[in-house]
Amino acid sequence: VQYRPYLTRLFSIALDVYLQMHLVVNDLVLKVLCRDAPDWRLQNSCPACTYTLKDEPDLKFKLLFAMDGNDSLKRISRAAIGASQKIRAKYPLAVVSKLLDMFGDNLAGGYDIGCKFGATLNRSVVGPRAQALNYTSLVPAFHGYAHRRLCQLRFLARYVTP
Repeated sequence: VQYRPYLTRLFSIALDVYLQMHLVVNDLVLKVLCRDAPDWRLQNSCPACTYTLKDEPDLKFKLLFAMDGNDSLKRISRAAIGASQKIRAKYPLAVVSKLLDMFGDNLAGGYDIGCKFGATLNRSVVGPRAQALNYTSLVPAFHGYAHRRLCQLRFLARYVTP
Protein backbone atom coordinates (compact mmCIF):
# COMPACT_ATOMS: atom_id res chain seq x y z
CA VAL A 1 0.00 0.00 0.00
CA GLN A 2 1.47 3.27 -1.09
CA TYR A 3 1.73 6.09 1.49
CA ARG A 4 -0.39 9.12 0.60
CA PRO A 5 0.35 12.17 2.77
CA TYR A 6 -2.93 13.90 1.96
CA LEU A 7 -4.84 11.04 3.66
CA THR A 8 -3.03 11.79 6.92
CA ARG A 9 -4.15 15.41 6.73
CA LEU A 10 -7.75 14.41 5.91
CA PHE A 11 -7.83 11.94 8.81
CA SER A 12 -6.46 14.59 11.16
CA ILE A 13 -9.16 17.07 10.10
CA ALA A 14 -11.90 14.43 10.46
CA LEU A 15 -10.67 13.47 13.94
CA ASP A 16 -10.59 17.14 15.03
CA VAL A 17 -14.18 17.65 13.80
CA TYR A 18 -15.35 14.47 15.58
CA LEU A 19 -13.70 15.48 18.88
CA GLN A 20 -15.19 18.97 18.67
CA MET A 21 -18.66 17.51 18.04
CA HIS A 22 -18.17 15.13 20.96
CA LEU A 23 -17.32 18.05 23.29
CA VAL A 24 -20.34 20.07 22.15
CA VAL A 25 -22.73 17.12 22.59
CA ASN A 26 -21.22 16.35 26.01
CA ASP A 27 -21.70 19.98 27.10
CA LEU A 28 -25.34 19.91 25.93
CA VAL A 29 -26.03 16.67 27.83
CA LEU A 30 -24.47 18.08 31.01
CA LYS A 31 -26.57 21.23 30.67
CA VAL A 32 -29.82 19.24 30.24
CA LEU A 33 -28.94 17.13 33.30
CA CYS A 34 -28.14 20.33 35.28
CA ARG A 35 -24.58 19.14 35.79
CA ASP A 36 -22.86 22.07 34.16
CA ALA A 37 -22.13 24.16 37.26
CA PRO A 38 -18.38 24.69 37.76
CA ASP A 39 -18.36 22.90 41.14
CA TRP A 40 -20.94 20.21 40.37
CA ARG A 41 -18.45 17.32 40.45
CA LEU A 42 -16.94 18.49 43.73
CA GLN A 43 -20.34 18.98 45.37
CA ASN A 44 -21.56 15.56 44.23
CA SER A 45 -18.35 13.55 44.35
CA CYS A 46 -19.14 11.24 47.25
CA PRO A 47 -22.60 11.15 48.85
CA ALA A 48 -21.32 8.89 51.62
CA CYS A 49 -18.76 11.53 52.61
CA THR A 50 -20.90 14.65 52.28
CA TYR A 51 -24.44 13.59 53.25
CA THR A 52 -25.46 14.02 56.88
CA LEU A 53 -28.51 12.62 58.61
CA LYS A 54 -30.73 14.59 60.94
CA ASP A 55 -29.52 14.28 64.56
CA GLU A 56 -26.38 12.43 63.43
CA PRO A 57 -23.54 12.88 65.96
CA ASP A 58 -20.57 14.90 64.75
CA LEU A 59 -17.55 12.95 63.60
CA LYS A 60 -13.99 13.78 64.56
CA PHE A 61 -13.64 15.49 61.17
CA LYS A 62 -16.47 16.59 58.90
CA LEU A 63 -14.47 15.61 55.81
CA LEU A 64 -11.13 13.86 55.54
CA PHE A 65 -9.12 14.13 52.32
CA ALA A 66 -5.61 13.43 51.07
CA MET A 67 -3.32 15.23 48.63
CA ASP A 68 -0.24 13.94 46.86
CA GLY A 69 2.94 15.97 47.12
CA ASN A 70 4.06 14.61 43.74
CA ASP A 71 7.55 13.66 44.87
CA SER A 72 7.98 11.86 41.56
CA LEU A 73 9.29 15.22 40.39
CA LYS A 74 12.58 14.23 42.06
CA ARG A 75 13.48 12.60 38.75
CA ILE A 76 13.86 16.08 37.30
CA SER A 77 17.10 17.94 37.90
CA ARG A 78 17.46 19.58 41.31
CA ALA A 79 17.83 23.01 39.70
CA ALA A 80 14.49 22.68 37.93
CA ILE A 81 12.77 21.58 41.14
CA GLY A 82 14.29 24.43 43.15
CA ALA A 83 13.09 26.97 40.63
CA SER A 84 9.49 25.79 40.84
CA GLN A 85 9.27 25.11 44.58
CA LYS A 86 7.12 28.19 45.28
CA ILE A 87 4.79 27.27 42.42
CA ARG A 88 4.43 23.71 43.77
CA ALA A 89 3.62 25.10 47.25
CA LYS A 90 0.62 26.97 45.82
CA TYR A 91 -1.19 23.79 44.72
CA PRO A 92 -2.10 22.44 48.19
CA LEU A 93 -3.00 25.96 49.35
CA ALA A 94 -5.44 26.28 46.45
CA VAL A 95 -6.91 22.84 47.21
CA VAL A 96 -7.48 23.67 50.87
CA SER A 97 -8.98 27.05 49.99
CA LYS A 98 -11.43 25.49 47.52
CA LEU A 99 -12.45 22.73 49.95
CA LEU A 100 -13.00 25.27 52.73
CA ASP A 101 -15.23 27.24 50.34
CA MET A 102 -17.23 24.13 49.39
CA PHE A 103 -17.48 22.19 52.66
CA GLY A 104 -16.87 24.69 55.44
CA ASP A 105 -15.53 23.87 58.87
CA ASN A 106 -13.83 20.90 60.57
CA LEU A 107 -11.97 19.57 57.53
CA ALA A 108 -8.75 17.59 57.77
CA GLY A 109 -6.30 17.10 54.94
CA GLY A 110 -3.54 14.55 54.74
CA TYR A 111 -0.46 15.61 52.82
CA ASP A 112 2.95 13.92 52.47
CA ILE A 113 4.52 16.76 54.41
CA GLY A 114 1.44 17.81 56.36
CA CYS A 115 3.61 18.80 59.31
CA LYS A 116 5.45 21.43 57.25
CA PHE A 117 2.36 22.31 55.22
CA GLY A 118 0.42 23.29 58.35
CA ALA A 119 2.97 26.00 59.07
CA THR A 120 2.97 27.11 55.42
CA LEU A 121 -0.82 27.28 55.45
CA ASN A 122 -0.88 29.36 58.63
CA ARG A 123 1.54 31.90 57.11
CA SER A 124 -0.43 32.12 53.85
CA VAL A 125 -3.41 34.29 52.90
CA VAL A 126 -5.64 31.23 53.48
CA GLY A 127 -4.29 30.74 57.02
CA PRO A 128 -6.68 32.92 59.04
CA ARG A 129 -9.73 31.41 57.31
CA ALA A 130 -8.37 27.87 57.78
CA GLN A 131 -7.85 28.55 61.49
CA ALA A 132 -11.31 30.11 61.86
CA LEU A 133 -12.89 27.08 60.17
CA ASN A 134 -10.87 24.65 62.32
CA TYR A 135 -8.87 23.07 59.47
CA THR A 136 -6.46 20.32 60.59
CA SER A 137 -3.32 19.44 58.66
CA LEU A 138 -2.39 15.75 58.81
CA VAL A 139 0.28 13.35 57.60
CA PRO A 140 -1.23 10.23 55.96
CA ALA A 141 -0.50 6.95 57.76
CA PHE A 142 1.56 5.65 54.84
CA HIS A 143 3.94 8.62 55.08
CA GLY A 144 3.72 8.99 58.84
CA TYR A 145 6.18 6.22 59.59
CA ALA A 146 8.92 8.13 57.77
CA HIS A 147 8.44 11.07 60.16
CA ARG A 148 9.86 11.43 63.66
CA ARG A 149 7.80 10.19 66.61
CA LEU A 150 6.91 13.70 67.80
CA CYS A 151 5.68 14.56 64.30
CA GLN A 152 3.60 11.36 64.27
CA LEU A 153 1.99 12.25 67.58
CA ARG A 154 1.11 15.73 66.34
CA PHE A 155 0.00 14.98 62.77
CA LEU A 156 -1.22 11.38 62.35
CA ALA A 157 -5.03 11.21 62.30
CA ARG A 158 -4.99 8.47 64.93
CA TYR A 159 -3.58 10.86 67.54
CA VAL A 160 -4.99 14.23 66.43
CA THR A 161 -8.05 15.82 67.98
CA PRO A 162 -9.77 18.64 66.10
